[in-house]
Amino acid sequence: MRSHLTIVRMLARASNAWASGARSIVTDEKSLRLEAWDRTPPGTSGPAELNRHGVADRAIPWKATMSSGIVSVTATQLPFADGAFDRLVLTDLLEYVRDERAALAETRRVLSEGGRLTILVPYHGPTSWLDGANWHRYLHDLRGSETLLPELSESGWRRRYRKADLQALVASSGFTLASLDQRGTGLSELGWFIGRLLDERRPHSAASHDLDIIRIRYAARSLDRRLQMGPLGSWLIVEATRN
Repeated sequence: MRSHLTIVRMLARASNAWASGARSIVTDEKSLRLEAWDRTPPGTSGPAELNRHGVADRAIPWKATMSSGIVSVTATQLPFADGAFDRLVLTDLLEYVRDERAALAETRRVLSEGGRLTILVPYHGPTSWLDGANWHRYLHDLRGSETLLPELSESGWRRRYRKADLQALVASSGFTLASLDQRGTGLSELGWFIGRLLDERRPHSAASHDLDIIRIRYAARSLDRRLQMGPLGSWLIVEATRN
């Protein structure tokens, strides 16, 4: 109950900060994780409204996790002070945002000098076809469905990165690259894709009771990303420090 109250209070404070245009969330924590929500973000009444190009005009919410709670944030306007964190992890986010350079600039702002940044993104290579999010988008377009994955609302499609392109992006955003690793088979994407389709077929009233299925699906993807696959790896993991 205490953890739940912490999350609710932080969400309320974040909402007030956005309304006033101020970055007013104060925390003494030193680590932050930014990623896509694995379910409908709190405070949203339904799917984002898409324009004629199939993307949303407004920024969508992302999940920011600290040990004391969770807040829903905008990737290009984080509600934290300059240099608030020593460690920041971007996973399942950079490939979805509309403006990746703006997101990295904001990431750099909230990191302290010398702070550590970890980025996990899908690799553009032999396993690119194993992409559950883009498969979902193909089906969305073929069926003329109004249901689009929330995380695709900004960019329309999920980007995949070549090593050289990711290295250049990180370096030009004010970070020093420490390491670049390649992992994962990408096979968990198939299970993730099927799971998302099954979720959409369930009555909305039943969806809230299937959180264990959601956790299993994301746990399988997490385990897949731990496998060392060399040049055949489906994911790139960057470790960098803020200049």
